[in-house]
Amino acid sequence: MKPVYGVINRHDRDRFEVHLVSLGGDPSASAGYGDHAHDVIRQVGPRDDETVARRLAAAGIDVLVDLNALQ
Repeated sequence: MKPVYGVINRHDRDRFEVHLVSLGGDPSASAGYGDHAHDVIRQVGPRDDETVARRLAAAGIDVLVDLNALQ
């Protein structure tokens, strides 16, 4: 995740809202994440895809990038 957090840390928060969706723990500085006051961290836990999709749609998420896809 360190390379991904490098991109997230440099994201323009004046133009975009950053929402991080996690199945596990919160992102951490030791993993490379730079905490930003306006970032939203959503813990979805072990829920089914449909439930997660409904929650993200209700939150107004326009673009979702899955960084943990199965290979």
